[in-house]
Amino acid sequence: MLNSKLFLPLMAVGVLVSPCRGAERDRPAQAAEAPDIAKRVANLHVQPESLSLDLPREEERYLPVTLNHAPDGPERITVEVSAEWSRNVTPFKESAGEDRLELLPLRNEPLALKAGAPSTLWLRVGSAGKAPGEYTIPLRLRAGGDVQPLPLRLRVWPVTVSMQRPFHVRGYYSFNTLAVGSEVNESTLRQLDLLLGAYAGMGGNVLDWTMPWLEVIPRVKMAGSGENLAEIATATPDRLPLSALPRLDFSHYDPWWAVAKRHGVTHLETYLENPNGERWQWMLDALVGKGRVKAGTPEADRVVTWFYREMRRHFAERGFTGLFCKISDEISPESIPGYIRTAKIARDAGWRPFTTVTGMIPRSGQTIRAMDPWCDQWQLAFTLKDSFLSLLNNKYRVETRTIPLTGRWGKYTNGGAEETWAMKVFGPGSATGIAPGAVESLELREDGKPLDYSGDSPWGNKRRGRIFTAGSLGEHLYVSPFDGSDPAGHRYELRVTVRTESPEGKPLAAIDRTDQVWFYGGPPRPYQVSYDRAWNYPAMALHHRFDGYGQWAFYFWQKTERLVWPDKANRSVTFSPTYCGFRDGWNDARLFADLLRRRGPERLAQVIGKGEGSILQVVTRKEGSDDYTTLANADDPMARNRARRAALQLLTEKQ
Repeated sequence: MLNSKLFLPLMAVGVLVSPCRGAERDRPAQAAEAPDIAKRVANLHVQPESLSLDLPREEERYLPVTLNHAPDGPERITVEVSAEWSRNVTPFKESAGEDRLELLPLRNEPLALKAGAPSTLWLRVGSAGKAPGEYTIPLRLRAGGDVQPLPLRLRVWPVTVSMQRPFHVRGYYSFNTLAVGSEVNESTLRQLDLLLGAYAGMGGNVLDWTMPWLEVIPRVKMAGSGENLAEIATATPDRLPLSALPRLDFSHYDPWWAVAKRHGVTHLETYLENPNGERWQWMLDALVGKGRVKAGTPEADRVVTWFYREMRRHFAERGFTGLFCKISDEISPESIPGYIRTAKIARDAGWRPFTTVTGMIPRSGQTIRAMDPWCDQWQLAFTLKDSFLSLLNNKYRVETRTIPLTGRWGKYTNGGAEETWAMKVFGPGSATGIAPGAVESLELREDGKPLDYSGDSPWGNKRRGRIFTAGSLGEHLYVSPFDGSDPAGHRYELRVTVRTESPEGKPLAAIDRTDQVWFYGGPPRPYQVSYDRAWNYPAMALHHRFDGYGQWAFYFWQKTERLVWPDKANRSVTFSPTYCGFRDGWNDARLFADLLRRRGPERLAQVIGKGEGSILQVVTRKEGSDDYTTLANADDPMARNRARRAALQLLTEKQ
């Protein structure tokens, strides 16, 4: 049973019981400095009025403080940290820009306040150099001669979190965007060092090797001779026999990869699109000579396989692991054959294929079964992870029904869609009454002829002879008749397979034991994601015991799609609150993972789980027709600190 003292309110003021053991038990808590005898800052409201934080040794977390003041209140506030604590407490101001929301350090300059609007002050609080024990840190807000205390109670526990990684973390980026170019030089190495250091700080360990290959190929050499591959392909392509293509040397990029490995970034993933089309023809011409092979042919597939195999070999020789290859992105069921064709090339080249799994694929046992032989990492949309897991773990019985659709079709014109209609086919009051979440598969026939299926959106549709489920199966189906005429003049028949949970049933899908299971998510302008929502990601990855998670995005080429911003002149990086949430969540997940390893799942369930006694409550939420698990109180800073405190307490208890 947990010590009742663990459940003191997070913002409570008073003496806290020391967690120290043995000789450290006799060490007195450090006394707070005597506060200034000064009146509180007029017309300023601070929330919370006091702060409390529990930390392991040599770690840090971010705490927000909201400042509000009346129009006649102070316009500028100075945050004072005593010299003794200047190493452990750093204040930041939250600054919004056109394409960012970043935390800028307050280096003795005052914080400008806007009358009538809240301002957010962030404190980075660390335990570096402090012995286990309890401390009151005398922070103060000063406006002229007025001083408002902001007491911060820090408890440092005699716990050092292990460096063992509980799961992988990927923040999407392109490598040449991180480096600002494709050339290896002092400037790109400096940029990579800054950004990959920040990436590792939030747990990122996946080297996202996505590059424009037409920029890479001119820097590839022939192994042994050191000759330039692109120059040979242009001038003397006969030296590249298609039946015996040579070994390649990618060592031009070794300095980049050395920086990544120095920051613990060793799990590598790359990208392969369907090797048809004009872009691949350009690549093939650059690799083996113009016009020697045609994209989409078996000969071209062998050239692509060779290039990717050589790239993989080079990475493996340098100690990179994982070696996964992403194919396309968020595909629909009708795209599975194309995915498999490309996955075969990746697999032949030694890579482990995967894609982002969303839409209808994780909602149907038959699509999971179709993907499984050619998918080694199931990177699931956050709201669909539980649908996927239920099809693997729960028991179902299935039945197939044939239902005439006699309802009314309404015209759909969004995005300029032509000759497209919609009907409420599923859910309460619909043509079938079947819940969309119970549908395993469906087929719609028009006058006895099956319509093509599309999981895409009907927005702007110009195609005929199709039904659309608009990404995920909701209550409506969308149809564009073969002849484009009003569907009222046609006969429609729905053939639908419905699943029902039953003890007499069986799971509808299985995946290979060696497959990895991840989740991913995140909206455009990722820096706008709240600290709390970001913190939730690593906590849920640990709860599900997943192999990893990914978020959109860490540092993509669009300026709006970034979490951090480098300042090469000062050799520093500024962070978004989102990044701080991911970083703090990662460090708390490491702590919780230590608790799981050393004390077992029952102790972890006291901290995070579905039981009534869990501090962080895992609950089921609904989005559309999907039910998914998440944390109910990840947005509660008191709950987060209570969970951290409980984990630290449990790790210090004698078994």
